[in-house]
Amino acid sequence: MKSAAIMDEPNVASISLGAEVGGQSFADGQMREKSQVVEQMARRIQCCQDPQVELTLTRACLGVSKVNHLLRANGTELVMESTGLKKFDEVQAQSVRRLVPGLDAQGEEQAFRAMGFGGLGLRKALYTALPAHLASLIVAGPKLLDLAENLEHAGLLPAELVMSEHRKAIETARQLLEERLDAQAKVALDNFLEGAEVRAASDWFDVKHGAAPDRTQAPRAEESRSATSQPRVLAQAISGGLRDEPDEMGQSMAATTVSTAHVQRELTYIIEAKEHAEFMDRISTDDDRAHRRMLELCGVGVCHKWLWILNPRRGSRLASEDLTLAVQSRLGATVSPGDELCRQCGEALDPRLSHAFFCALSEPT
Repeated sequence: MKSAAIMDEPNVASISLGAEVGGQSFADGQMREKSQVVEQMARRIQCCQDPQVELTLTRACLGVSKVNHLLRANGTELVMESTGLKKFDEVQAQSVRRLVPGLDAQGEEQAFRAMGFGGLGLRKALYTALPAHLASLIVAGPKLLDLAENLEHAGLLPAELVMSEHRKAIETARQLLEERLDAQAKVALDNFLEGAEVRAASDWFDVKHGAAPDRTQAPRAEESRSATSQPRVLAQAISGGLRDEPDEMGQSMAATTVSTAHVQRELTYIIEAKEHAEFMDRISTDDDRAHRRMLELCGVGVCHKWLWILNPRRGSRLASEDLTLAVQSRLGATVSPGDELCRQCGEALDPRLSHAFFCALSEPT
C-alpha cells in the first residue's frame, strides 16, 4: 500500500468517482459545466411533446439526481462558492416555467418541494447540497476510520490527522445547515445525527464481522412541528407522504438501512418541514385561497401518484392537457386572463379557474 500510494496536495485538481476534489473553484466549475449539459438536455426532451414524460425525465434525469454525487462529494464547498448551484437551479426553474405556464413566484417555490408538501418532488441544488454532503460524511465515518487506521499501519500518515479533517468537515457542514434552521429544527437535527452516527457504526461493525443486518427501524427525524396552520396530525401525514415518495428510479427506499440516501432524505425533511410551516403561515395571511388549497393537498389520504405514473397498467394516467391543468391548479398558476365567463353558469372565471371546482347549476325541475 505504501509503495503504490500517490499523495497529492489538497488544491490539485483531480477527478474521483466522477466528482472534482481539487477545491472550491474546481468543484464550482464542474457544477457550471453540468448546468450547461442539463440546459441542453432540457431542450432536447421537449421533442417528447408529453408534459408528464417531460416532468418525469426532468425529475429523474435532469434535476438534483443528475448532480447528487457531486453534492455528496463537495456540497459544503459548492454552497460556499454557490455560483454553480445557482446556475443549475435557474436551469431547473426554466424547465418548470415551461412545463407549467402561468406560474408565479409562489407557485415556483411550491414546485420545488416534496409531493407530500404539495410540490412536484423537485429539489433545488442549493438547498440539497448540505444535506447530501453531511449525509455522505456521517455514513462514511466508520469506513473512513478503518481506512485511516490502515493508512497509519502502512506508515503513510497518522489516523488522527485523517479523522480530524473528517470531523472538521462534518462540523462545517453542520454549522452551515443550522443557519437555515430554527431552535426546534436544530433539536431535531441534533437528535437525528446522534442516532444516525451510532447506527452507521453498528451497521458497519455487522458488515465487517459477517453478522446479520439490523432489521429495526432506521433513525428518523422528528415528525411534527408546532405551527398554527399545520396541526400535529397533518404534520404526521405529511411526513409519511414524504417518506413514501419514490426515488428518482421509482423505487421505494428501505426503511431499515442507514444509507446515505436515507440520511439525506431525513435531513431534507427537517429543512422542508420547517420551511413548509413558514410557507403555510405566510400564505394563510397573504393568500387564503392558496392556503386552503395547500391544506387539501397535504391532507390525509391524498394521492400524489398521478404525478409520476407513466404506465397506465400501474394506475390512471392523465391526458397531456388534463395533466397540465391539474399541475397548474396544484401550484396555483394563472390559467385564464380573468375576463371570461363560464359557459355553464355565466359566472366570471377567476384567473386560477378555481370556479371549475364549485360550478354547478340547480337541478332541473
